[in-house]
Amino acid sequence: MIAFLRKIKNNILSLLNPEKVRGKAAPEPVFKQLLVRYRSEKGQEKIKIPGRAGPDISVSLDNTKQLKHGNLLKIVLNPAPSAEKLELEEFKIMLNPAFPAGTKTLTNGFQSWSRSEELGPGESMPRLVPLFNLLLAPFGDRRIYRRPGGKERFHSWTYSWFRFPDDTIFFIGSVTERNGYTVIDYDYAKDRLIVAKDCRGAGLSSDLEIMNLYYGFGRLDSLINEYTGLTSAGQETASKKSGWCSWYNYYTAIDEETICSNIAELSASRLPLDYFQIDDGWQQAIGDWLAPNEKFTSGMDSISEKIRSSGLKPGLWLAPFIAVPSSQLFKEHPEWILRDVKGKPLKAGFNPGWEGYFYALDLDHPGVRNYLASVFDQVINHWGYNFLKLDFLYAAVLAPRAGKTRGALMCEAIDLLKKLTEGAETLGCGVPLGPAFGHFDFCRIGADVAPYWQDYLRLIKYPERVSTENSLVSTIGRRQLDRRMFRNDPDVFMLRDGLKGVNQNHLTANQRFTLFFINNLLGGLLFFSDRYSELTSEQQALLREAYPLHEAEIYGYDSYRGLHQFEFTATGNYYTAYANLSGEPRKVRLPGGRWFSKATFPDLECSSLELEPYQSICLRQIEGDQGVYLLGASGHLFPGAQVLQLEADSSEIRLTLENNASPETVVYIAAPGDSNSYRINGIEYELQHGASLNYLAVPAGEVS
Repeated sequence: MIAFLRKIKNNILSLLNPEKVRGKAAPEPVFKQLLVRYRSEKGQEKIKIPGRAGPDISVSLDNTKQLKHGNLLKIVLNPAPSAEKLELEEFKIMLNPAFPAGTKTLTNGFQSWSRSEELGPGESMPRLVPLFNLLLAPFGDRRIYRRPGGKERFHSWTYSWFRFPDDTIFFIGSVTERNGYTVIDYDYAKDRLIVAKDCRGAGLSSDLEIMNLYYGFGRLDSLINEYTGLTSAGQETASKKSGWCSWYNYYTAIDEETICSNIAELSASRLPLDYFQIDDGWQQAIGDWLAPNEKFTSGMDSISEKIRSSGLKPGLWLAPFIAVPSSQLFKEHPEWILRDVKGKPLKAGFNPGWEGYFYALDLDHPGVRNYLASVFDQVINHWGYNFLKLDFLYAAVLAPRAGKTRGALMCEAIDLLKKLTEGAETLGCGVPLGPAFGHFDFCRIGADVAPYWQDYLRLIKYPERVSTENSLVSTIGRRQLDRRMFRNDPDVFMLRDGLKGVNQNHLTANQRFTLFFINNLLGGLLFFSDRYSELTSEQQALLREAYPLHEAEIYGYDSYRGLHQFEFTATGNYYTAYANLSGEPRKVRLPGGRWFSKATFPDLECSSLELEPYQSICLRQIEGDQGVYLLGASGHLFPGAQVLQLEADSSEIRLTLENNASPETVVYIAAPGDSNSYRINGIEYELQHGASLNYLAVPAGEVS
């Protein structure tokens, strides 16, 4: 593989700078072609290397910067001094990498909600049925990158990797999208890799760095860490947080009484939450954000004060870049609406929960920028909301304009948001991820969850569809972004049963737990929307198993046909976890050693497990084998992670749990059988005897 990387470098050099390899044997081609299409005053032109060079543009390259794990490739387009009114239409480089058989590739979707996963030979990417383009195409990439359909043809936005059968990685990623969105397209049948820029509409009047690529070979963690350092994301990220959001229980049917009663219940529950976020339904209309609707008579500042008084940070949902036709903004300022080349308002999408089609604002219009400045000043400085969920952000750049690419415009839109929201924490949602790197505290990395696993939209192959399965696939596929680019928001979990026709949860018990567990394992923001008083006592106890929140360090991962295995550490403990996202029972073989799980205890020697459809399980590796040592504990999603200290001497065992440990916790401690009882924190406990194990069971209520 090292030779493969050298070959890439040598052939790029020979392709674009043949004088640098003059006198040497020409290497076997890897980059087969570089193509630039553009328009000049003479019409459409193109440059092909090797092949036809244009009189208007020359191409220069810098591939000399070698990093610890990878390389940088920069390609610059240089317009001739005599060239005028040049406009780019297409840029791409193509190569034949000869990847090993069985290689899988990451398909990173266009924006937050777009499905993202590793795919391989014999598999297909979902491609929206064309009949539904009018309603659903704006949410994804159908109007930006039109790829052929069929199996084994995959594309990824901003970054991708290719995982070889021995688990080594070839990584490739764009360092910046300010020169246009980057798409990485691989055709297995033709062994053809295309790296292209969405540069249509970009004016070329001076030198333009059209591509700044990082590529490397090795371990994924090393490569993605190095890549992160090159992007604007090299900053400290927040600790894992949790909170409550109104959307996935009430949707738009919220009012002041509903919000305030939930504040009171959560305060009484003493759950260690960080945020209370009011979602869609508080505003007068989509686009009108300066005052609440008639259901919030006390005003938004009064409610934020109630939230803050309960010990939580107030959060608010906005969709700052869109408006519906019924809004005052749309009626009074039609000049603020983004329009197509024919002067018609640009549809940003279709939402049956609002009033159908909604439209994008023109962020180049000074009136729009002044309006947004007043909105955020009101929300942050006068109402007191310092956690903002900013949604439907893709709508800022439905088309290139003003001689700029979509990628450049998206970066400028996010720059504007960062300036206007200074002093608040932000959660980006419905946003292309490349431009979002390093610019939000939290970012949604999957589709909306739903109170069902799948629905009919899977039949039309809609990549942004709302479903729990679709959300979980992307939560797993984009897990590496967490604590590198921002904190990942995997969306909420749902534990409630709900009421038929009101808020019924159709997820099975296994599906609910799997959503709860994976969100906690891989996410940096753990939200729920269930009304606490409507949860059963068992569901409330399960909810408390998330606390105290702990970071998981994933060091091993594997998957096969919907079965996912994670190896990770948390609080110094080693764990292995299995998540069966398939509708079939699956048998798994455990790694060697002894493992603790509440579901399998007291059997610590089991070598395999039978997982039910949609079931997940987490097991703690037992490290001791003599004397007094920890086996594990119930009451936490990561068994035993809530145990802060376990020490023993000849007279007593001392046990300490972390703050916020579940009161349902039971700690299991192995002890020698030469005594019938042991003193723990001053209390005598009888030794229990298993087939091959002597242990103590200590309830949390008896641990000081």
